[in-house]
Amino acid sequence: MKARRLRSQLLLAGGCILAAYSAGNFLPHARAQTLTEDQLNAVKDRLAEGATHSWEIGTRAEALIEDDTPTYSVLNNTSLPPPQGQAPSSLDEVISIARSVVQARAKSNVQGPQPLMDATGGAAGDPPSIGVAVLLANWTGAGAQDGLDYAGAAKDQLDYLFEQVPKTSDGAISHRQEQVQLWYVPLASAVLGPTTRGSERPALERQTVCRFGTCRC
Repeated sequence: MKARRLRSQLLLAGGCILAAYSAGNFLPHARAQTLTEDQLNAVKDRLAEGATHSWEIGTRAEALIEDDTPTYSVLNNTSLPPPQGQAPSSLDEVISIARSVVQARAKSNVQGPQPLMDATGGAAGDPPSIGVAVLLANWTGAGAQDGLDYAGAAKDQLDYLFEQVPKTSDGAISHRQEQVQLWYVPLASAVLGPTTRGSERPALERQTVCRFGTCRC
């Protein structure tokens, strides 16, 4: 148990280092230690080797987006949505992550509202962390090349959060499936924002604002 906890902490630290470094490149108020290209590649390699749980995979995908292709990141200072059309080669790893997740889901013949992975894992707020990668795969036309339904997978994840995951009386979505627990871990919130923005579903946008407003320190 201690080894697993240490591994998870190291993975999160690696993702944060990579994300913080990239943030410092395009957010003027952000500061991060200057890492060499070899050090950054080493962080990426360790993330690729160690990320197996849904939140770890999502952390890795987000860090790669922010470092390799910041114009597609929700933290960039450009407006959403990002550029449409074929994804740049710098997004190859992120699209590959999304493809692996959606492909595994398709093989399991999942129907209806379900998390992107770990359907019986208990942590309802972890799988949505992969959602941004899946949305980008759909937005850049990956489905036309590999035949996978990225939009359907993202919709099922969103419907699962809103329709099946427990909520508090004032609307905050629980991080756990088996009982209401509010963790200040912005994994689900990370995908709710870009998913509902411009979705022409104002009710979803209002519920997303509610989520941010009630899940706070």
